[in-house]
Amino acid sequence: MGHLLMAHASDDSIVIRFREEISPAVAGEVRLARLALERSGLPWITDLISSYNELLVAYDNSAVGPAEAMSGIRSAVGSSHEEAQPKAMVTEIPVCYGGEFGPDLGFVSEHTGLGRDEVIRIHSGRDYLIYMIGFTIGFPYLGGMDARLETPRLKSPRQMVPRGSVGIAGKQTGIYSLDTPGGWQIIGRSPASLVDLDRIPPAVLSAGDIVRFMPISEDEYHALEEVGQRGGLRLKAYPLGEAER
Repeated sequence: MGHLLMAHASDDSIVIRFREEISPAVAGEVRLARLALERSGLPWITDLISSYNELLVAYDNSAVGPAEAMSGIRSAVGSSHEEAQPKAMVTEIPVCYGGEFGPDLGFVSEHTGLGRDEVIRIHSGRDYLIYMIGFTIGFPYLGGMDARLETPRLKSPRQMVPRGSVGIAGKQTGIYSLDTPGGWQIIGRSPASLVDLDRIPPAVLSAGDIVRFMPISEDEYHALEEVGQRGGLRLKAYPLGEAER
């Protein structure tokens, strides 16, 4: 994996810094390092938090000292191998675009000069790499959006954006995992929940995996929403390349 830049971020965490860029290649290095630490068996690691080009490793400082933690982390990550990396998981996210679920689809269409149907076709026609989970529990920051869809954020954020809302902000797209304020351009909504408080971690999606958006009708949305309220909605997920739509 090459030279690793590591530093103490606090008295119980260490940050691993990769190249200063946002790219699938760097995201792959972050994922590989995370997997190596998950498999390392180091009992004092308490949490792993991925970002675009960094990995924060939290540890129990009552069980291990700073120097030993640094050495153990460096050894585990330095011995990782690309061939040991499992395939990324693809998760299909059903989305109803436009209407009451996508109040900003018209603005995105006007801003980009694309028809509404074309915006939907382009947005749902790509595989999106999950660079990191952040902002709220389960919110995926997705890379790979077609440059033709680039649209600025709202000038004034909404006080409340419903969970499941799919939005565009600049060069990125993402999915609101909780009801929160937000300034992204909302083009659709999914009936799926990205947070499961009965699992650890509670975020359904993971950094390094893939999202595919699947357009659905309003009737399909409401039907799936009803299934979800009964606790029966399960997202389709499979290893990349093993099941294509």
